[in-house]
Amino acid sequence: MAGHSCVLVSGSYLMALKGLQALYGAELPERGGIKVELRESINDGNTGVLAQVLSNITGATNDTGFTGINGKFNRRGLLYYGADIQSNVRFTRLDTNRSVEVSYVPMKVVNPGVIMQSTLGPDATEESKRDFPKQWQEMVKNIFANADKVIELKVINLE
Repeated sequence: MAGHSCVLVSGSYLMALKGLQALYGAELPERGGIKVELRESINDGNTGVLAQVLSNITGATNDTGFTGINGKFNRRGLLYYGADIQSNVRFTRLDTNRSVEVSYVPMKVVNPGVIMQSTLGPDATEESKRDFPKQWQEMVKNIFANADKVIELKVINLE
């Protein structure tokens, strides 16, 4: 859905997975029934990639996307940028108003900068350039293998 595999895409997926599990438990999350707030503004870094992944999973969009049927199922106006939160993202169930804030801390297990430097830096070797795709995907696998270390949750009851 994002067009590539990286630490941000895997982390975005894991934030949605763990956040929605915390909010819904054994229930199936309802697309269009979830407000998504991102701490970063739309133009900060790779926030667009994060938003795209979360939008595809939750259905939440800002001013684009599905407008609904007969006043129901509208998914516009459910994705917000620049939210005043401490975490990376906050998911809120619209039916219960319960929220969970989710932070993603990949540096607990990987350092993408080291791999990037070894491939693109001034000391990059032909071998490191050739091994880059394998190293990059190993880093993504490491994120998934250590999901409980890189994802932090804080459940909030806003009622």
